[in-house]
Amino acid sequence: MQPFLYLQPFLYLAILYVASVLSYLTFKNRDKRIFYLFILLAITAVEETATFGIKQIIDNDNISGPIISKIEGYYNPVEYSLFCLYYLQYVTAPLLRRIAIISIPVFVIFSLGFSIHVAKLREFPATNIDIEAVLLCLSYTHLLFNLDDTRPIQLLPNFWIAIGVLIFYSGVFTYVGTYGISRVVSPAINHRHFGYIIQPLNIVLYLCIIIGLTCPNQQKSYLVQ
Repeated sequence: MQPFLYLQPFLYLAILYVASVLSYLTFKNRDKRIFYLFILLAITAVEETATFGIKQIIDNDNISGPIISKIEGYYNPVEYSLFCLYYLQYVTAPLLRRIAIISIPVFVIFSLGFSIHVAKLREFPATNIDIEAVLLCLSYTHLLFNLDDTRPIQLLPNFWIAIGVLIFYSGVFTYVGTYGISRVVSPAINHRHFGYIIQPLNIVLYLCIIIGLTCPNQQKSYLVQ
């Protein structure tokens, strides 16, 4: 298991970079609606590379932890906004569009305010991530169950993307819910939880996105009501 845990971050980063390149090619050649997904993946690749580099350079959780928490505190509202903007590319119902659009500035203000004034950018933004997980699970469940396309569901890009988001954020919600307890009980256990749970979930998310991006181009503009 130890060799796998050592290689896992490299595998994750490789998959993330592949997803980033595929999203750019899809945006450039096939579907302009992928723009927000491409921007999200590009920013995530930079953020995750920086986080991995900090962990390798500073082998001390007491020093690297606050730095990574500060990065996460600023990254979290960006991540939610771009996932939500991607969702909006496929929604036509006025009420749902209005709710999703309003949720972006509300979440950004709350997330930054909580991270800066409550967590002081030194603690992992668990509350923000839990709220983000709930909102994105609701949005992408709606997307998943309202795909308007006559092709087999496994050929629909948003089927795979929605599945990836739902698997990832369901797992993240569970992990973050126990984060505070495991951090107090044993930082070592908390570190193993990250290796056993979060990084595999990340790999599943970006593999699903890769599968979605390699699906045949849409035969029609499929929207959800």
